[in-house]
Amino acid sequence: MKFPNAYVGVRKLFLAEIFGILLYIVLLLSARNLLSNAFSSALPWVILGISLVLACFRFLALGRAAIDEPIFGKAQLANLLSFVLSVVNTFVDNNYLSLAQAVASFCVMLFIVNGIIRLAERLNDFSTGNRGKLVKTMMFVLIISPFLLLIPAISSSKGRGSGALFLVLAVVGILVLLLISYVLYLSLLHRAKTMLAHAKVEEWDPLAGASDELRSDRSESDPW
Repeated sequence: MKFPNAYVGVRKLFLAEIFGILLYIVLLLSARNLLSNAFSSALPWVILGISLVLACFRFLALGRAAIDEPIFGKAQLANLLSFVLSVVNTFVDNNYLSLAQAVASFCVMLFIVNGIIRLAERLNDFSTGNRGKLVKTMMFVLIISPFLLLIPAISSSKGRGSGALFLVLAVVGILVLLLISYVLYLSLLHRAKTMLAHAKVEEWDPLAGASDELRSDRSESDPW
């Protein structure tokens, strides 16, 4: 295996995403019971605990992957910053902190995607590299789309009630783009994990690039 540390790190990143999805699904299914009794006050702490577990798992995974590809080290720092901001935002409700935390989370994903693209280029896997570039494009579209989709809703709100319809459509459109982007991101992690698992270390040939005559002379003079 050519990049064993990157393989272990990316595999753990993929498992962390799947684990996080399962935890939030369980939390969503039990939300009605949590909100209907005394445990409702503990809900923010439950979410914070899940975020802590996932942040630690990602931090270790990114640190391992950074041994083979330094870009993952930037993602590791952004992941740490994102978690710190989320903890502070739990106790101090501030819009600027929420925005900073969202930007940090975006940077985590962006650095991870860039790291995978870089590994794909080093392994000459153009298919995975192109998939990474597609995911990165979708991430930037997701940033721009709220402004583009909400402009018609805001401008039409001065009309005869059609603004509410445009607003609902804008929110649905943003959610659809978010879902598509995340599915592409998960597929990229899985594709990168498979790519790294099959990456082989090329054996060094001291006669690489030598002429056929030199190779034949070497084989005749070396009985072994």
